[in-house]
This record gives sequence, structure tokens and C-alpha cells, in this order.
Amino acid sequence: NVAIAFLLVLYFSRSITDRLKIMTLNTSLLARRQPLLPRISGSDEIAQLDGVFHSMADALEEAAREKQEFMDLVAHDIRSPLTAILGNIILLNLGKLGELPEEARQRMITTEQNSRKLITVINDLLEFEKIESGQLEMKKAHTLVEPVLDSVFQKLESSVDKVGVELEMNVPDEAVSVFADPELLVQVIEKLLNNFVDFAKAGEKIIVSARSNDAAEVEFTIFNRARQSPCELFANVFNRYGGAQSKEIRQHFGKGLSLPLCKMIIESEGGQIGVRSADEGMTFWFTLAQGTTVNDTVEIVSPSSPS
Repeated sequence: NVAIAFLLVLYFSRSITDRLKIMTLNTSLLARRQPLLPRISGSDEIAQLDGVFHSMADALEEAAREKQEFMDLVAHDIRSPLTAILGNIILLNLGKLGELPEEARQRMITTEQNSRKLITVINDLLEFEKIESGQLEMKKAHTLVEPVLDSVFQKLESSVDKVGVELEMNVPDEAVSVFADPELLVQVIEKLLNNFVDFAKAGEKIIVSARSNDAAEVEFTIFNRARQSPCELFANVFNRYGGAQSKEIRQHFGKGLSLPLCKMIIESEGGQIGVRSADEGMTFWFTLAQGTTVNDTVEIVSPSSPS
């Protein structure tokens, strides 16, 4: 009797352990958005719990599908027509469709600026979703820093001239490089610089620097001596939702997803990002792994020319 009882206990113990292992594995598969193992058979508590878990997974999958449909709607049914509208506005402002009265021309300039901002928000939203869903394809390469900064400066030349802000580049070594996706790197620096330009006044100087540190990284800094923001906001500046400080963050750092998107890109590249202030001015900073030097055999890739 004792032997039979021991064998029964061992059998049921192994059965329960195996079924719990299946549920644990399903939890891991769900976190990685992979198909779950088949449902556990039976009518006991473990089987019922597994059934609830599968139902929850089905609901999450349906929600993800609906979210993807919404993002497709934003990409094709909203962004595409808006881009076409912006193209016509640009033609009007250039006088290609006839001369406009001065008042109408000023209104169209404002309309063009607002349209560009809206398209930027839509693009950031789509990029954000792509990173969150793991669909962003990174093309990392050993990338020279100076051509990247040149590309960003060229792209922002017109907007900087309108504000009357001066941009300065500080790269002490022409061979400084990072191992990162050059297009994404351009995007991050452009967004951080735009944040400074949006809050800058005529005559201010924004300094963009890049230098290697002792941790085999390159630290990028974007600094404006005239920029001041409360230090208590810094911890949530790059969060998608600022929580209780969201209103103050929008006042000092603007609306939209640009800064949270920068954080997601840099962390996806394996780096860190933040903001700090000193006695004078404020600095955005981020780090990326250092690339090889020009003398190495690995090809150094520069970003594509700005559009």
C-alpha cells in the first residue's frame, strides 16, 4: 500500500509539474509574441487556468490586429492625402500656381508649417509603433560622426535661418565614429536639435559636440547656454506620457513623440540618453558604441544625402 501510494503521489506530482511547466513556457511565448502551446486537456483547476490564459492571449492578439489596422489607416488614408496637400501648398508658396496676395501668402506659409508638423507627428507615431512591435530593421554600420552632423545641419539650415539661431559643430577628431544605423542617428540628432530650435530666440547659439569617452563610447551633446528648464522635469522628459508632470513637460519641451522616439531609438541601439543642466544652459546627451577608425578594414558608412 505504501509503495502504491508513493507511486501515485509521484505520478500526480510529475503530471502537475509538467502542466505547470507548459503554462510557464506559454507565458514566455506570449511575452515574445509567439504562438502558444496547445491547451492543456482536462477539467481540473490547472486546465481551467490554462484555458483562461489562452483566452487572454487570443484577446491580446485581436487587439494587436485591430491596432495594426488602425496604424495602416493612419499610414495610407491619412498621411498620403496630407502629403499630397502639403505638396500643393508648397507649390502655391513658391508661386508656381500664380501669385498670391500678401495676406494669403502669409496664411499659406503658416498652413505649410502646420502641415509639416502634423506629418512629423504621424511619422513619429508610425515609427514608434514599428519599434514597439519589433518591426524596425536596423542597418548598423561603422559610421563617421562628422558627415552625420553635416547632413543634419544641411537639413535644418532653412529653419535655423528663419529663427536666426547659430549652429556650431564640435568634433575634435575627424575619425570619430559610432557603430549605429546612420539614418536613425540622423533622425535622433535632428529631433533633439529641432527641440532646441523651437524654443530658441534670435542670436542664440546651439553647440553640437561628439567625443569618445573611456567606456569605448561616443557621447553626443546638444547644448544651448540660453535654454533653461526645471530640473525636476528631466526624469520624465523622454517618457511617452509625462504623468503628473505632462503639462509642464509640454510647456518646456513641446508636444508630440519626438523625444520619446529618440529614447526608444537610442536604447534599441544599445545606448543611453538624457538631459542635464548646469549653472548655464541645458544639454541633451546620448551615448553610442564607438565604431572602428578609418584605418581599419571595415567600411565607414555615411548617411544618405538630405532630401
